[in-house]
Amino acid sequence: MKAEIVLERNNKTFTAGEQIRGHISIEDAPIGIQYNNLIVNFDGYIRGQASVKNVGALDSLLPQVPPQTLCKSTETLPGGTFTESKMIFPFVINLVPIEGQFLLETYIGVYITIQYEIKSVFVVSENVKNRINNPNSLKIVVQVPDLGLSEGMTREKVPVPFNISPASIENPGKLSNVPNFRIVGELASSVFELNGDFNGWLSVMESSKGIKSIELQVIRIESITSNDGTIKEATEVQSLQIADGNVRKGAQIPLFMLFPRQFTCPTTFYKKFRIEFEVNLVILFFDGYQITKNFPLHLIR
Repeated sequence: MKAEIVLERNNKTFTAGEQIRGHISIEDAPIGIQYNNLIVNFDGYIRGQASVKNVGALDSLLPQVPPQTLCKSTETLPGGTFTESKMIFPFVINLVPIEGQFLLETYIGVYITIQYEIKSVFVVSENVKNRINNPNSLKIVVQVPDLGLSEGMTREKVPVPFNISPASIENPGKLSNVPNFRIVGELASSVFELNGDFNGWLSVMESSKGIKSIELQVIRIESITSNDGTIKEATEVQSLQIADGNVRKGAQIPLFMLFPRQFTCPTTFYKKFRIEFEVNLVILFFDGYQITKNFPLHLIR
């Protein structure tokens, strides 16, 4: 017997307040076998998780982020008998939070994960359990309109100009072989919508050393608050090369990228933890010297 959870929406992406419609699809059913009922469970939850290498600064604080339920529902379909080899069992789930909570967006981080999961199980007697297979659980992506917008914030884009030179480097006197360079540019904004793109431009106006590569990095910053204060850790989400080789001086180089689904989410401040994002502009010279310019971002839906 093959059992599978199938949704009407192929991309498995839903907006808070919508209905999730789907069915349990059965193939090669054990005809004549009875089942007491079919239970479909839906859970949305926050969980802290240890980093893969288990060496992160936040690992010891994960107990400060106990599992929390954002939404939960159960639909029980009546029992019956498998009468055909192929059968379907429709279900409908309302995507709403439990009382006293609000929905957050799907997010897969290093220390924090926010997931929405559908599970189903056929309730049968002990003597036929070995003939019934339950489908694997299915995770969906949840998006929440206006999430990330704080009080007084608008969607209006305000350009962020920048000028990078040796004078803008912290403690340049402590660094050896600092090249003479000047890079100017502009980010379209410091607030970006996840449905849109990150964009801007830069120009290398002068450089005494050859440039090998220019990259954009998306950085997530996960923070956990304890009685001793707040500890944060930054990890890379994605890195894109936007220029290869010693670019022509004065040429305007576009900055463009899309935010990866599930590994980014609206900027989130929630009880004991925070999820924030930054972009690093990394300029690597041929002699190995590297310059990194950091830009805090506020992501919204």
